Amino acid sequence: MRLSWLLAISESHLALHGLMRYGATTCFFLIGLLSWPSAHALLNTDDTSNTQWSYQLGVDTWRISASTETDSNLGLVDERSFLLLPDTHTERPYKSASLYGWVVGNKPLTGSTKFSFKAQANQSLGARLDEAQIETHISPFLGFRFGVVDYKTSWCRTYEADSVWIRDVEPICNFQNFRDVTGGAPGVQLFVRKPWGAYLTQFQLGVYRPLMFDYAAKEFGDFVPAPSPNDPYIVESNKKAGFNINVLNLNNAVEARLSVIKGTHRAFTPDDDKLGTTKQSNQAVYAALSFPISTTVFGRFTRFHQSQDATCLSDVAAVGACNLNYNFKKEFTSVEATSRVSSQDMIGIGLSETIYRYTQSVFLSYDFFFKNQIRETNIKQLNLAWRHDWAKGVFTSMQFIKALHATELTSSAVTTRTPSNGYAIGLRFGYQY
Repeated sequence: MRLSWLLAISESHLALHGLMRYGATTCFFLIGLLSWPSAHALLNTDDTSNTQWSYQLGVDTWRISASTETDSNLGLVDERSFLLLPDTHTERPYKSASLYGWVVGNKPLTGSTKFSFKAQANQSLGARLDEAQIETHISPFLGFRFGVVDYKTSWCRTYEADSVWIRDVEPICNFQNFRDVTGGAPGVQLFVRKPWGAYLTQFQLGVYRPLMFDYAAKEFGDFVPAPSPNDPYIVESNKKAGFNINVLNLNNAVEARLSVIKGTHRAFTPDDDKLGTTKQSNQAVYAALSFPISTTVFGRFTRFHQSQDATCLSDVAAVGACNLNYNFKKEFTSVEATSRVSSQDMIGIGLSETIYRYTQSVFLSYDFFFKNQIRETNIKQLNLAWRHDWAKGVFTSMQFIKALHATELTSSAVTTRTPSNGYAIGLRFGYQY
């Protein structure tokens, strides 16, 4: 979605001028109900009078080293890209030093209605408007939201002001091609929010249309029908629906989330040598648990599973250019612990495992399959981080990422296994208000 209409709002905030020069557009958002790490934070952020404006901006620098600098078989054996390091699949040309920023804001309209925004800009994801919505309560427990609404099918730390991480431990939070499950879209949500004894619960049901207002014109899950800029494709349909359940124990701050989102998509490749139509369906399930280990240590466990199925058909395309079926399963598991060791210092450790299972069948007709490819990829990452808060909103963060990867590719002719490894060391200098 084009964000240029928000520039007029951001001009009054001169501190963001450098970020706008980088190409980001400044937006606002209200901290959502389901992203709080504790009961105390939840109860405060639900009060719309507490925070009218909040932002964070700064500079990230990375030193990256890998056992290989190329992908030997792009799209099949991507031993460099599958390390999922900070220079992988960036929306803007990667630079070792880059600006980043996000902005939070809300505007109460009436006693039961508010207007909220959530936006970010960095080189990994580009400029993204994740929320621009109106929320209104029909009763003390029932309400609805409409506009650009957050799916709430992830638990990314993007907008957590005190996060120790430069990059999330969960890989789905770090790449644009997962925005179909970690971002938002034009849509409508109905929610029920109610305390039950010591628990605060919220159930949310949503319907989403990413093509509205040209918000996400190219979004097509993790699969791109035509990856070359000279080989365009047109997304003709993109429809989603999902639900979310969030439960918070107000006594001990244990919080659990279960989210499901399903979608159907259709895209057309108009090139004369393809003229192919791709139909796709996908389903994603996300489960997460946040819990205190002690008064200063918090833990988090997340599990994400997504399955995509698609068929591309063409009467003119060369075999393999379209005529194929594929199934793509993705699993992400992460566990992390963060500790506030002093009033100014926080440390964190996180582990993640990513598994891709991809099966592709190329055919001349539905009765003649002649080439099958099966790919299984395993990626493991270790994350270590330290954050120090100085004074007047200034802070620094350091993060170390170690990545191990292996892909096994089986086709009708050969089976290959391609390992790789790498690491990244990052430093963030930031300011928040």
